[in-house]
This record gives sequence, C-alpha cells and structure tokens, in this order.
Amino acid sequence: MRFGNIEARYVRLHNPARRIFPLMRFFNSHSKRLALTIGAAMLVAGCDPVVNIAGANFPSWLFSAICGAIITVVIRMIFVVTRIEAYLWPLPIVYSSLTILTGCIVWLIFFNRI
Repeated sequence: MRFGNIEARYVRLHNPARRIFPLMRFFNSHSKRLALTIGAAMLVAGCDPVVNIAGANFPSWLFSAICGAIITVVIRMIFVVTRIEAYLWPLPIVYSSLTILTGCIVWLIFFNRI
C-alpha cells in the first residue's frame, strides 16, 4: 500500500509534461483559455481590410484565396504542359500547398501595410 503512495508522489513530482509544457498550468481552466481566445480575436479584429467589388464588400483574405486558386490552376496547366506534374507525388498536398502559398503572396502584394 505504501509503495503506491510513493509511486504516485514520484509521478506527480517528476512528470515530464510539467518540464516540457510549463505554461500548460496557466491554461488549465476553461475561463482562462476563453479569455485568451477573446483577447487574441480583439487584437486581430482590425487587421482585415475590406475590398469593394461592384458595391459589395468582401474581406481581403477571400479575394486573396480566390486569386490563389486561379493562379494555382494556371500553374497546374504549366506543370502539365512541361510534364513536371508526373514528378509531383502527393498531388492534393502539392496543389493545396501551392494554393495557400499563392494566396499569401497575393495578400502580401496587394494588402500588406508594412
């Protein structure tokens, strides 16, 4: 019986998760996580420029994502014509990554405020 108490105390004192993730103790309650999430959302709320297209307001990330998808289709056509697509193995991962990359590049070119 006493061996179980010593083992429990050892696990509690020498838990590797406490050393690897020291900030996890701060986020142990639901209310603290919720407060952190709301605070982060309030900080990035003003970072979304709006694009006016034909009288309708669209967020810039939507415009960038659509342009990224269109550019990826054009790049895919270039890959097929030059026969590079045969060497790209997991095509869904390659093209989804290319879509994200081109969308981020479009956003950086047109909507970057730095």
